[in-house]
Amino acid sequence: MTKEAIDQIFSRAQQGDVTAMALVGQMFLEGKYIQADRNKAIHFLRQAADYNCLYARDLLQDELSKPFVPNGQQNQHPQQQHNGGSDEHHDYMAELTGLIGLGTVKTEVESLRNIIKIQAMRAQQGLPNTNMSYHMVFTGNPGTGKTTVARIVAGIYKEIGILKKGHLVKTDRAGLVAEYVGQTAPKTNA
Repeated sequence: MTKEAIDQIFSRAQQGDVTAMALVGQMFLEGKYIQADRNKAIHFLRQAADYNCLYARDLLQDELSKPFVPNGQQNQHPQQQHNGGSDEHHDYMAELTGLIGLGTVKTEVESLRNIIKIQAMRAQQGLPNTNMSYHMVFTGNPGTGKTTVARIVAGIYKEIGILKKGHLVKTDRAGLVAEYVGQTAPKTNA
C-alpha cells in the first residue's frame, strides 16, 4: 500500500468515514503499513464501533480480551499469561475506553482517578488532603456493564495503590442485610 493511499484512508477516517476508521484501527493493531500502536487502534476501533460497525466492534472486543503485554516482553514468561494473577501490565483505562457507550461512566472514572493521583502527590509533598471514601455502588438493569466497570475500577484502584490485590466483591441485598437485629454488622465488615 502506498503512502498516498494510507494518507487518504487517514483523511477519510478523520472526516468520519466509519469503514476508514475501522481500517485505520486494524492497521494500528497489526502494524502492517504503519507502526503498531494499541491505544490508537483502540481509539479508532471504538469510534467505528460507536457508529455500529460490527467488524470494528469484533476487533475491539478481541483486542480488549487479550492481556496487555508491553512491546518486547511477549513470551518471556508464558506461565504468567495464564495464571490469572498477573495483571501488573494490564491497561485498565484502555479497557474502559474500549467499552461501547458509557460516556458518563468513563468521564467519572477518569475524574476520580485524577483526583486520587493528585491527592497522592499532595501527600508526598506533605500538603493536607481531604478524606474521601472510595466506595462505589453500581446499579442498573441486567447487562448494562455494572460488573465489567466495577472490575475495571478495582484494577485502577490497584494501579493507584488504594487496593492491594485489585479484587472485586460482588454482592446484593441478601449479602449485606441480615434477618435479625445485630447480625448485619458482621456481614459488612471487610
